[in-house]
Amino acid sequence: MNRINLEQAMEIAQSKYKSKQYYQVKQILQQILQHGGENIGAYLLMGNEYYCLSEYQQAVEVYSYVKKIAPNAAVSYVNLGNSYAKLKCFDDATNSYDKAIAIEPSLMKIVCRNLVCVHSMNQQVIPALEMCGEISR
Repeated sequence: MNRINLEQAMEIAQSKYKSKQYYQVKQILQQILQHGGENIGAYLLMGNEYYCLSEYQQAVEVYSYVKKIAPNAAVSYVNLGNSYAKLKCFDDATNSYDKAIAIEPSLMKIVCRNLVCVHSMNQQVIPALEMCGEISR
């Protein structure tokens, strides 16, 4: 039987993720992480997979781990904020989004849209409207 390398396994996992076969993604990633060490791409994909399965607490745990091993990976902070928002941890979501913008200012428009949603979900109409103004500038 032919063995596949880490890169091939990640390609298969990403393909399964794109076709929304999340449980298969989970199995592949667990094998990769068990044998592949600190693979940030695999951890991010696993967090995304948990998020898509509505397993938001597990997604928070994975993205928080990515924060520790790759503190400048802005995407992990955006995804962490999204997961916190789903858990209704609005302050944590806002803090994560702010950190993402601080690391990568080019994410401002994407993050601002997410912040509008968080403020709206938290019934903070004025901050949501203010954020809409920031987006339109």
